[in-house]
Parts: sequence; structure tokens; C-alpha cells
Amino acid sequence: MGVTGGAPAGGTTATTGPVPVDPLPPWQRGWIRFRTRPTGVSTKSLTETVRILSLVSPLVVVATLVYSPHLRSVGALVAAGVLFLGVTGFIVHATGLARAGRFDELRPVHNLLMVCLAIVEAGLLGAALGLHGGALLLLPCAAFLVAAWMGTMGMIVVAWVVLVATVGVETGRQVPGSQAVWLTVVFAGTAGLIALAIDRAVSRSLHGVNRNQSLATLASFAGTLRTWPDDLHPIAAPLAEAIDVDRYAVFARYQTVFQPVVSWPDADWLDDSRLGDLPTRAAEAPAGSGATADGLVAAASSAGGVDIVVVVPSTSVLKVPVDPSLLSTGASLLAAMCDRARLVADLVDLANTDHLTGAANRRRLFEVVGEEVHRSRRSGRPFALAILDLDHFKRYNDDFGHGAGDRQLRRFADSVAGRLRAQDLLARYGGEEFCIVLPETDADGATELVDAVRAWVAADDGGGGITFSAGVAGWDGRESIDALILRADTNLYRAKSTGRNRVVATAAADPSGDPPSPGAAGVAG
Repeated sequence: MGVTGGAPAGGTTATTGPVPVDPLPPWQRGWIRFRTRPTGVSTKSLTETVRILSLVSPLVVVATLVYSPHLRSVGALVAAGVLFLGVTGFIVHATGLARAGRFDELRPVHNLLMVCLAIVEAGLLGAALGLHGGALLLLPCAAFLVAAWMGTMGMIVVAWVVLVATVGVETGRQVPGSQAVWLTVVFAGTAGLIALAIDRAVSRSLHGVNRNQSLATLASFAGTLRTWPDDLHPIAAPLAEAIDVDRYAVFARYQTVFQPVVSWPDADWLDDSRLGDLPTRAAEAPAGSGATADGLVAAASSAGGVDIVVVVPSTSVLKVPVDPSLLSTGASLLAAMCDRARLVADLVDLANTDHLTGAANRRRLFEVVGEEVHRSRRSGRPFALAILDLDHFKRYNDDFGHGAGDRQLRRFADSVAGRLRAQDLLARYGGEEFCIVLPETDADGATELVDAVRAWVAADDGGGGITFSAGVAGWDGRESIDALILRADTNLYRAKSTGRNRVVATAAADPSGDPPSPGAAGVAG
């Protein structure tokens, strides 16, 4: 699943490139596989069916010998008995795994082998007891149909080949060649046609069940998604199942232009020459109608001022036209997810933002510093922290009033934020104090950057003559967050006590491990 550019809701940055795909579970791997994931119910049904067929074998032997006590081959009867024990062993093993809840250890190949043994066992009974008008040919055919019920076409084909060989040998040993061929064609061919009918019916039924489950998955996910579109990849496959397609692309219009959001299963299946203005026409079409173009069909939905368009091939995985109602449902669910992600992002921003200045608040500050400590410990890269304090701000409030002071704080925060790098964080620490977190920066680099900001603020004619003092500290790789902040705070007081409008820094904590004491903590403003 490729997640491509665009400005997603809530200010989240979309990623580009392939999204990791979880490995297929054992029951879905290879050519021979189960139709659905093994569960307690399905495993119990399978083992009970094979068990019933296996129990029929000794009953058939007894009934046939009572009716006609002539035994054609003792060796075939013994071999059938041995295979009967083998099938019974498989049943016991599968039942044990099911009771232990270890369904992922059930392998399609093992179950196919069990069915094939049951087919050959039934054929050996026919060879030992006789055909009896073809009645005993029904036993291997019945065993074969179990494969049609539990497996996909690969399993059916293998089991059918075993059936043809078994019936051919069973009849070839007892009737003339032409009649043996005829019986093989009739019984194996009929069983094959029945298996195809079962396969089609079960596949359609399971397809409907899987589609409904996928819709339920999408609906539940719509209530939990937090980040758009980065959190979409877990539902990439369920979305395709829900709208009956093997590929799709999602576009979003946040303002005026549609931008790609998701393309599944890869980013290259849909090119711009085919797309044209399809998303725009779909968004402008009446609700539920959608739009078509060059073998494509699109449906749109809107929520929270964002238009979401889903584009898919016009033919579904069932080789019929795509159902517009399913496509519209998928678009509506995606729009709901996008809107929820936007609301969550707004709430997160609200929780992390100082309401007066628009800078990050104290809660977000400590969260980011903690993240930087963890990252720096892991990578060995430096980071630094600066504490800024507006000079003589109390006097400014006294002279011009608190309203003017609030405006000055907002102007100051905007000015400083505009001079920082994208990775830096400006946070209001309290009152007229602000903090700057500077990732990938040592104390010297942080001092140079903060001093450049200081000089720019001091020279700003629109700043009302406001200046600030700052203390900088680079994390030493060992100290706690409180110790780091205390060092920066101590340097701030040194800047205040030595004339203000300057930046003071130290590179590391006191080697004794004791936190430094604020040098001139009594300096005001």
C-alpha cells in the first residue's frame, strides 16, 4: 500500500513509499490453502465430517460381507485398514490442536493429505469388496467433496486427480477397460462438477460474509483512527474487500485541489492520463451516483469541509460492475475517519498549545524534552534547551497595562517562532518565560542560534523595544530533565545579573552530580 503526498487533516504529514505488509498467515500461503481462517467451529465441522466418513468404512465392510461374503482381495482390505488408522490419526491431531486453540498450526497440506488418504481408503474398500453396482464408488467421491468444502481450487484439483486415479484403478481391476473408463468418467466427472458447484456457492457465500466483516471493521476503525492518512494502512485490505475490488485509490480535497492520499495495492496502478478530472466530477455528482471514465468509477463523500473520493476499476473482483452503493459507503467511512482525525488533531493541538501566545504549553514542553532525551540516548546525537525571559516585562505591564502585555507576549512568540528551524519547539514556560528545544544541536550551536534570535528581536522596530535574556544548556547524556532545566534556568539568571539582553550557556552539568544553584536568583525582570 503506497501512501502518497498531500496535506492531510489535522496538520499531519503524510509519508511516501510502500507500507509494510504483514506476512500471510499459514492458512493463506501457497497454492493449496483453506478458504477461511481455521476456527473452533470450522475445525470441529471438518473433523466431524471426515470422522463420519471414516466410520462409514467399517460399517460398509460389515454390511457388504453380510450381504455377499465374497472377499476379492485381503491385501486391499488390510491396506484400507492401515489408511483408516492414518486418517484417524489426522483427526485426533486436528481435534487436539482445535481444543488447545492452536488453529494457526493447522496446515492446509496436512488436511489435504487426510482427504486423499480417505479417498484411497474408500477405493481400496471397493477393490477388496467389489463394486456392487457402483455403490462403493460413491465412497471416494464423498471423501473428495470434503476438499471442495474446506479448500480453494488448488486443493480441489489435487484431490480430484487422486479421485480419478483411485476410481480408475478400482474399476480397472474389476471390469473391462472401456467400462472402467466409462465408470471413471461418470463418477469422477460428476463429483468434479458437484465440487465446482460447491466451490462457487461457498465462495460467493464467504465473499458476502467477508465483505460484511470488512465493512464492520471499517466502521469500528472509523471511531478509533487518530492520524490521517498514516493510520490507514491497517485497513487497506479490508477496504478493498468491503467495496469488492482488488485495487483502489483515495483522493482528498482539503481546499481547492484533489491530492492523492492512498493507492492500494501499489502506487502505480493508476496514472494521471486515465484519472483526468474524475475526482472533481465525482465530488460534484449527486450523492450516491458517482462518475466514470476510461474503465474507472469514482464515488465521493464530504465531512468537515474535506471531500474524499475513492477511485476503483469499473469491474469488481466478481467480474461484474462495481456496486455504486458499496463504493459510496466506503467513501463515507473514509470521510468520517478523516473528519475524526481532524477533530482529534485539533483536540491534541488544543491540549498542547498555550491559549494566549499560540506556542506549545508546559505539558507539551516536557513531553518533547522527554522524547529528545530518549532519542539522544539511543542515537548519541545532542540536543539543547534554552530558557528565555523578557527583560523588564513587569515594568512594561505596569506602564502599559496587562492587555498590552498580553499583546506583547503574542507578538514576541510569533517573532521568535518565525526565526526558528522547523524541528525546533517554542513553548511558554510560564509568565514571560519561554523555552526552546533544539534537537540535533549542541550547546555552542544552540547559543549561536538563540543569540541570533535575540539580536533580531532587539533590532525589531515593531517590538516596542522589548529584549530578552536567555540561558542555554546542552544535555550531557546523563542528567534528568529537571537537572537540565535547572542548568538552563541558572544560566538565565546569570544573563539577567550580568546586564540582560544576552545569552549565557554552559556545556554540561557539574561533575559532582549536584545541581547548580541559581547564581543570582534574586534578580527581577
